[in-house]
Amino acid sequence: MDPDTLAPLYAQLDALRAQLDRLAREPALAPATDLVRHLRSAPFVWELWLDASGRCRYSSPASEAIIGYTPQELCADPDLLTRCVHPADQDLWTRHRREVLRPEHGQISALLVRLAHRDGTVRRVLHRCRPFIDPDGVWQGRHASLWVLDEGEFPDLAPSAPHPWLGDQMEWSLSSDYHFIRSITDLLPSIVFIFDLAKRRVVYANRSLASLLGYNADQFRVSDIDSLPRLLHPDDLANLESGLEELRAMTDEQIVAHTFRLRHRDGSWRWMRSRGRAFRRDAEGRVRQVLGQIEDVTAQRLHEEQLHYQANLLANVADAVIATDRAFRIQSWNAAAERIYGWTAGEALGRRVDEVLVTRYIHDSQEAALEVLFSEGRWSGEVEQRRRDGSYAPIQSSVTLLRNGTEQVIGMVAINRDISERRHAERLLQAVNARLEQAIIEARRHTAEAMQINQMHDLLQVCQNRAEAAEVIGQRLAALFPDHGGYLAVRVPGANDLEVICQWGEQHPAAPVFPIEDCWALRRGQIHVLAGPEGGLRCRHLGAAPAAYRYCLPLAVRSEIYGVLHIAGEAQLRSELLISVGDAIKLALANIDLREALREQAILDPLTGLFNRRYLEATLPREVYRARREGEPLCVAMLDIDYFKSFNDRYGHEAGDTLLREVGWIFREHMRKSDIACRYGGEEFVLVLPGSAIEDTVRRLEQIRGLVHALQIDFHGRRLEPVSVSVGVAAYGGAGGVEELLRAADEALYAAKRAGRDTIVVHE
Repeated sequence: MDPDTLAPLYAQLDALRAQLDRLAREPALAPATDLVRHLRSAPFVWELWLDASGRCRYSSPASEAIIGYTPQELCADPDLLTRCVHPADQDLWTRHRREVLRPEHGQISALLVRLAHRDGTVRRVLHRCRPFIDPDGVWQGRHASLWVLDEGEFPDLAPSAPHPWLGDQMEWSLSSDYHFIRSITDLLPSIVFIFDLAKRRVVYANRSLASLLGYNADQFRVSDIDSLPRLLHPDDLANLESGLEELRAMTDEQIVAHTFRLRHRDGSWRWMRSRGRAFRRDAEGRVRQVLGQIEDVTAQRLHEEQLHYQANLLANVADAVIATDRAFRIQSWNAAAERIYGWTAGEALGRRVDEVLVTRYIHDSQEAALEVLFSEGRWSGEVEQRRRDGSYAPIQSSVTLLRNGTEQVIGMVAINRDISERRHAERLLQAVNARLEQAIIEARRHTAEAMQINQMHDLLQVCQNRAEAAEVIGQRLAALFPDHGGYLAVRVPGANDLEVICQWGEQHPAAPVFPIEDCWALRRGQIHVLAGPEGGLRCRHLGAAPAAYRYCLPLAVRSEIYGVLHIAGEAQLRSELLISVGDAIKLALANIDLREALREQAILDPLTGLFNRRYLEATLPREVYRARREGEPLCVAMLDIDYFKSFNDRYGHEAGDTLLREVGWIFREHMRKSDIACRYGGEEFVLVLPGSAIEDTVRRLEQIRGLVHALQIDFHGRRLEPVSVSVGVAAYGGAGGVEELLRAADEALYAAKRAGRDTIVVHE
C-alpha cells in the first residue's frame, strides 16, 4: 500500500477505534488487545489533508479536542488554522507553510508550534507534513499529522530549529503508521476499499473482501478485485450505472450508502451494505475516488426479511394480536386490533391493557381466569370487550404469559378473535333450529291430522247411508278438533232445507232443521269466517254458545249442495285443514247419495217406483228363511190388472204407464213399511207381507182392490175408465221354498181370473 493513500484512511479511525474496542472484548480475539492498546497510545492525534491551494479538505475529529473547532468549520474557513497559531510563531508558520505547499517540495518536514484553543488555552503541537501524490504521480497537496506534546517532551528543541532526532522519529512514525493502519484494516471484519470512478475499478481493498467471499489470501489477491463487477447479482449490476452517477455527484460531507449482493465462493449470494464518501477530486472538483466500508449484512437482511414477513403476517392476520410488558403496558397492537376495537396503535401503545380493554367474562370470573393464567401460564375462553365507541364485542381470547430464562414473567400476548359473525350465525342457527323444530311439530301435527282425515275418509267410503256417515263424522271430528265444537247439517232430499245429522262439543244449531238461505257460506259458495263479535255476518242457523272463531264450510260438488259443516272454538284453524275436512265429508256424502241412487236404480222399477223382480228374488228367500226360523206367518200376493192390454189398446201406452204409476203409488202409500211391493212384470205385481196372517192379508188386499177400483185418472183432459185387479194369495206353511210359494200365489191368481176377475183367491 502506497503511503500517499494513508491520509484519507484516518477518516475511519474513530469508527475503527469503536470496532476495535468491541473486538478487544471478544475472548476469541484476545491477541488483538495489545494492538488496541498500541492504537490508543499512538503519537498521532490529529490528521489533516491540505489541497494544492492550502485549503483544508479533511480533518479528523480530534481537531475539536485540540483547538475547539469541528472538521466542518476547518474545511469551511481556509484561514482558521492559521489564526489559531500563537502570535509568536506566526512568522515561522507562514514560512513553513509556503515551503511545504510547493509541488517540488517532496520532503517530509516537521515543526514545533503553539496553537491557541478556542477557550484561550495554548498547547504545544508537533506538526509533521509530507506530500500527497496520487497513483498517477500527480501532486495533490500535503498530509499533516499533529501531536499534542506533554510538558517536558523535547525540552531542548527550539521552536525554530528542527532537531535531528525529530526527522528519525518522523520516519519511524510514518512507517509505523503505515503498517499499523494496514494491520487495523486487515483485522476489521468489514471491507475497507477505495474505488476509482475514472478507472471504474477498486484500487484498494483489505483482506476482509476475500474472507467474506469465502477465499483465503492466496486464492483471492488484490489484483482479483477487478473481477468484482462479475460477482455482482444481475439485478444489482443493472443498477450499477445509476449508483456511480450518485457517487460522482456527492458532496464532501455526504455519505452515500448502497445495498447489493455478491456471489460467495459456494455459489450463494451475500448481501452487502457499503458506505462511502468523496476521497479525491480531480482538477475540476469532481469526485474521482471514493473511500468506503462494506459490511456483510446477510444475516441482518435475512433477519429483517423475517421481521418484515412476521410484521406482514401480524398485520394481515384476522385476529387481534396484543403483546404487553411485565407491567401489562401494551407493546404491540396489530391492524386487526385496530379494526376490532377501534383504537389505533398510536393510541393504544404504552397504555395498560385494562385501561384500553374493559373485559366482561362470560363463563369465568376475572379472578378465576387470572388464577388459571398465572398457574398454568395460559387461559382461553369467551369474553366481551368494550370497543372505542362503547359497544361490546364478543371475543374468543387466548392469553399466554411470556417468561424469560429464569421463569420470570416479562409480559403476555393475547390472540383475540372477533366472533360477532359467529355469534350472529349461532343466533340465526338457533332461530332456524327453532323454526325447524316448530316446523317439525307442525308437520307432525299436520301428519296426524292428515291421518285422521284419511281414516275418516276410509270409514266414510264404506258407509251405506247418511246415518252411518253421520256417526263416523261426529266421532272423527270430535277427535280432530277436541277444543272445538260443531255440527253437520245435510240437505233434506227433495227440499231446500238442511237437517242436522251429527254434532260434537258445546256448539248447537239454532234449530235442527233450517233453510239453505240461513247460511252465508252456502250463499257465497266459500268458507265463511266469523271472528269475534264484530268479525262479520252471522249466519242465522248459529246457536247462542260463544266462540272466538266460527267457520261455516259449504259442502257442494258441482253446484250440488249436500250440506254445511260448522266448527267453532277459541283457537284459529288453518284453512287448509278445514278444506281437507270439508272435501272428505262432501265427497263421502256425494258417494253415499250416488250409491243410493245406483242401488235404487238396481232394485226399483223406474216407472212405478216399486221394487223390481230382481229385488224380489234377492229378498224373498231371506223372508222365507226368517219365517221358517222364527215361526212367523208370511203371505205372498200376486196381482194382475184386469184387461190391461185392452186398456193400452184403447188409451195408448202412455196412458197405460200412467195407470201403472198410480197403482204403484197406492201400494207404496197403503202398505206397511215392512211389506215389500214389487213389479213382477208388465201389469203383474207381487206383494210380500211378512208377519201377516192370511186373514189380515186378505182384508188388506180387499182394501187395496177397492182403492184400485175407485182410482180416477185424468189423462190429457180425459177421464180414464176405472180398472180392477185380480189377486192370488198364498201363505207360507213352513215347508217348501220360494218357487213353491210363488207358484202357489200364481195358481191362486189364475183361479181368480177364471172366477171372473176383480176378486181375491186364496191358495188352499
